[in-house]
Amino acid sequence: MRLHVGSTVDGVVVDRNDKGVVVQLIDFAVVAKATGRADEGATVRVRVDAAEIETGIVALSVVG
Repeated sequence: MRLHVGSTVDGVVVDRNDKGVVVQLIDFAVVAKATGRADEGATVRVRVDAAEIETGIVALSVVG
């Protein structure tokens, strides 16, 4: 995912709470928290804000 930082990718919202949503990316084997709002089951575009191999952290933001 490091090569995709700053890019937008498609995902599906699999959970949501008051802090944001959890998104399963469609083209990558990644499930990660994302800031923003969307309904569970919705297909969304997310921006990859960070990807750290060392820590396994992927940060996403819902953009559409």
